[in-house]
Amino acid sequence: MIRILIPFALLGAFLAISIALEPAQPRGDIRISYTDITTLDPQMMNASVDIRVSYALYEGLMSFNPYTFKPIPGVAKDHPTISEDRLTYTYHLRKDAKWSDGSPVTAHDFKRAWRLGLLPDVAPKYIDFLYFLRGGKTYFKWAARSLSDITSLKNLEANARKRYEEANTLPPKKEDKKDTKDNKDAPPPPPEWLPDFVQNIRKNYPHTKNLDFTPPFGFLPGVSVKNEFLTDDTPQNQIARYEAANLREDMLTAARKILLNPLKTEDDKKQFLSDIESIPSQESMQPELLRLAKQRVQDLEPMFDELVGVKVPDDRTIVVELQELVPFFEEITATWVLCPLHGPTMEKFSRLDESNFNFLRDPLWTRPGNMVSNGPYVVTSWQFKRFIYLSRNPHYWNGKAVKNNSIKLVNYTSPQSMFHAFDTGEIDVSFDGSTIPFAAELAQAVRDRKRNDIHAIDGFGVYYYVFNTKVKLPSGRPNPFNDKRVRRAFNMVVNKQSIVDHVTRLGQKPTNAWVPPNVIDGYRSPKGIGYDPDQGRALLAEAGFPDGKGFPAIEILYNSGSGHGDVAQRLQKMWQDELKIKVDLKELEWKVFHPRRTKSDFEVARSGWFGDYNDPQTFLDLFKTGTGNNDSKFSNKEYDDLLNQAANEPDPEARFRLLEKAEALVTDDHLPVLPLYIYKQVFLYDPDKLKGVSHHPRNMQMFHLYEKIK
Repeated sequence: MIRILIPFALLGAFLAISIALEPAQPRGDIRISYTDITTLDPQMMNASVDIRVSYALYEGLMSFNPYTFKPIPGVAKDHPTISEDRLTYTYHLRKDAKWSDGSPVTAHDFKRAWRLGLLPDVAPKYIDFLYFLRGGKTYFKWAARSLSDITSLKNLEANARKRYEEANTLPPKKEDKKDTKDNKDAPPPPPEWLPDFVQNIRKNYPHTKNLDFTPPFGFLPGVSVKNEFLTDDTPQNQIARYEAANLREDMLTAARKILLNPLKTEDDKKQFLSDIESIPSQESMQPELLRLAKQRVQDLEPMFDELVGVKVPDDRTIVVELQELVPFFEEITATWVLCPLHGPTMEKFSRLDESNFNFLRDPLWTRPGNMVSNGPYVVTSWQFKRFIYLSRNPHYWNGKAVKNNSIKLVNYTSPQSMFHAFDTGEIDVSFDGSTIPFAAELAQAVRDRKRNDIHAIDGFGVYYYVFNTKVKLPSGRPNPFNDKRVRRAFNMVVNKQSIVDHVTRLGQKPTNAWVPPNVIDGYRSPKGIGYDPDQGRALLAEAGFPDGKGFPAIEILYNSGSGHGDVAQRLQKMWQDELKIKVDLKELEWKVFHPRRTKSDFEVARSGWFGDYNDPQTFLDLFKTGTGNNDSKFSNKEYDDLLNQAANEPDPEARFRLLEKAEALVTDDHLPVLPLYIYKQVFLYDPDKLKGVSHHPRNMQMFHLYEKIK
């Protein structure tokens, strides 16, 4: 027995010695809990916890007053000069704005950051903010097209086979003895003019430099374009892009044969197989493709200059032209997405990935010793899943406003352990109180005046469920939620007050609106659909399902944790009891749930949305046709037209009236969404010991304003 214990005793002694020898970590003037930091790259952030840290490390042209959330000058020395048509903003930078290495922050640092942020190679989550720049989306499309053309050539054989397999026109494999009939659904032959066009394009356009290659045929690196362009993938367009790239003749011949093969007869199919066999190997194509990829990288900056309305007359002036009217653009220039990036650091950590031709930046650039930032703090230590230590930036231009010298962000994976740390004084503040299983009891203790260190604050966000509005579900089954009467029925039988009173119990406000009411001055959210079970049942019957008869069983998709299951169970009961349909529950971990929701692989799914800027558009854009976060795949021309009209309406009041009409289409008529309640954010901090914490619904904090009360 003693011999068995000896190894464990030695291991324990080793661990004790290791801990004793580990350098003592400073406590930090202010200690803040966090659950998970995904990234410190400002352009890649999309979680609130990351974004809060971004305001400690970076500063944009504008910043925020954290208590009013009005934009205030940041690196810019004043508010911008705005042109009469409100489409051009001119910012002048402070002379004393510096990076943490002491070098000056210049207008070029902003321009560079925005150019990098518009690249599909890294695909920032909030790239839409950069689409406000004139030509921003055009540049993104150029960068995406030029990259996809190169990778398509690399995978020419695989792409060709996939294309024909999907069309069910590929001849059977050699071991398959079955006869192959002509495919009536084969793509039509190319237009008569196409062969001559393909034959002469090289003669007409022998090289690509300074070439005005008119849409819709697209282009590859080195090709100049003007204005917006099309990106369709017809065979003639693909060939035209290959021609314009001035590629090797054998590669062009292979592409030409495969893409122009009409595949209508057996001879066509035999020729297709022969053409595939004649495709140059990937190894032989690699040098040519690598040349194109390097050319693309060289073209990134000049193409940005040509396409995007951002000019830098001198080091301390930046002129920004907008794609459309953006009344809240000053706020946008205060967000993390438009913060500057340090040039020498980006150059050091950016490289061309020769395996997939993406122009990437190494995530190691955000590590201590590598990162150069321009905000109130710098990262001096980061131990994964333990803590991040921020120290005062000695070169920050507004150093006198920094109330503390250091911030220590401490990681807690368990809400219970986080609360224990707060209750025993190990941390000073937490923004994750709503995740505590007994958060409702803590909120009640505040109402009973037994505690003053729990703060339940209305957030600028809506907890909601979203309906898949596509005609068919991913399984191929007809989707009953494609009918707006069904979606309205499911809305009308939900008693939201019951949910907040008996399930969530944090004092949340039920809402029938999509944009949180009474937050945006001058904007009036519509009333939305209220609780009316009788009308809900009538609508379901009108849709062809009286008393739920014939309605297929549905599944509620939600992610685990944070009480989401309790809400889902209450909805399940309401829908089953009131509409007489079968409802199943599907709980998934976030890493599985989120991709499914993003791909619209659901019938009804849990969701939540916090506004990113103080304007209704931050919510309403979510249901615009084709937007990245439109998980419902809702598409309505009248809705899109109203948003487009609002985007070009210079009068603020008239603009809000248009947006109110758009919201009414979502909440009063089509109902792709089931809004439940306005989020409650639960902060933990003792106001007798700490000041400077913001209670603004936007829930963005400025750590440098925190101050211990002595």
